Amino acid sequence: MNRRWLLVAAATVVVFAGAAALVLTLRDRDGSAAAVDRCTERMLARVDISRFPGGSRALAARYARRAYCEPFAARGWVHQDGTFALAAYTRSSRSSCARAEPAVTIPCSELEEDPVILDCALLRLVRRSEVRPYVASLRRKAAVRCDDGTPLGRLGA
Repeated sequence: MNRRWLLVAAATVVVFAGAAALVLTLRDRDGSAAAVDRCTERMLARVDISRFPGGSRALAARYARRAYCEPFAARGWVHQDGTFALAAYTRSSRSSCARAEPAVTIPCSELEEDPVILDCALLRLVRRSEVRPYVASLRRKAAVRCDDGTPLGRLGA
């Protein structure tokens, strides 16, 4: 009887574990889709749609979704509120700094010159709580500024 009870208990645990995994998978899928939607809306809020080819909000949304939000979400770089994780900036090919003399774009981690010039377009969409420590770590090594003139205190979402 103990052996039979053990088999029933083990089967019950397996069934519940499978059900829990299914629920979490479905929730994550829906959560990821919602995060991608929020990400797309955040990006569109910062874009002048009239400057987009054709002035089409739908085309701009499709571009933001396919080029940034979906790939970043697939890598786990989009938070549920639609903001980017700092990794979207530091690990994507879009993360770069500029060296003034000669004018060259390089990864920020390789920069040893002063000032560090950040490509701030993505940093505006990263959570402020992640951007501030990142910028502070760069500022300990050199002066830092945005390529587009955005004040550093305005970075982050």
